[in-house]
Amino acid sequence: MPKHATALLVLLLVSVNLWGALVWTSAERAQQPLAYKVDVVSEPDLGFDVLMSLRGEKGWRPVSCRRATDSLTDKAMYECVVERAYRP
Repeated sequence: MPKHATALLVLLLVSVNLWGALVWTSAERAQQPLAYKVDVVSEPDLGFDVLMSLRGEKGWRPVSCRRATDSLTDKAMYECVVERAYRP
C-alpha cells in the first residue's frame, strides 16, 4: 500500500475515533439533570427593566419579585429571586 494511502487511512481512523468520543461525551452530558444557581438581587425602580434585561442576556430569569420599601429612607426597590440553569 502506498505511503499516502496509509497516512490517509490512519487520519480517517483517528477522525472517526475523535468524532465518536465527542458524540459519546455529548450524549452523556445531555442525560445529566440541570442544576440551578439562585441569587437575590435588589434593583431600583428607575432602570429596572433595563437591568433585568441585562441579567436575562446572561441566562438569569426571575422566579419572583416584589416591591419593597426601605423603612429608614422610604426608598422603593424591587427585590427579586433569580435563577440560572447550568450543567454540573
